[in-house]
Amino acid sequence: MPSSLLKTIERELIPAGIFRMGLNLVDVDLAAFTLARFPVTNAQYTQFVKDTGHRDPKWPPKGLPAALENHPVTNVSWEDVQVFIDWFGARLPTEAEWEKAARGTDGRIYPWGDEFVADNCNTSESKTEGTRVVDAHPGGVSPYGVMDMAGNVWEWTSDPHYPFPGYV
Repeated sequence: MPSSLLKTIERELIPAGIFRMGLNLVDVDLAAFTLARFPVTNAQYTQFVKDTGHRDPKWPPKGLPAALENHPVTNVSWEDVQVFIDWFGARLPTEAEWEKAARGTDGRIYPWGDEFVADNCNTSESKTEGTRVVDAHPGGVSPYGVMDMAGNVWEWTSDPHYPFPGYV
């Protein structure tokens, strides 16, 4: 049973409907789904490890530094994520669901629009090192209120990588 810390994971509703996917903007119709507002943090994953005895990720080292508590968890395998979300009672989004949550329905390139803005994400262009707290870039919010959809860390989906119609 998830602890009270994990119960605080906010979720955003992504409504059913068509969106423009990929660089060729292929129309894809999806059912409604929910997605966590923020990536899972080190503190949340550490609590999961304490509650379940599941193995620790390789980083951060034992004794989570307070400065990293609200950074996204890293070094967790797809299999570790499956155990976490099964225990939490959720699922990974499909690639199409993730892209819709990130881009909205209008085919924009970034969660905030079509022009790159370094201050809206944690990338090499934003001149930061390592991960940042999950709410560090409010200008990078997606049309559905989901944060960190561009930059900071790579995120898992439930799909294996394969070309979809319109994939470039």
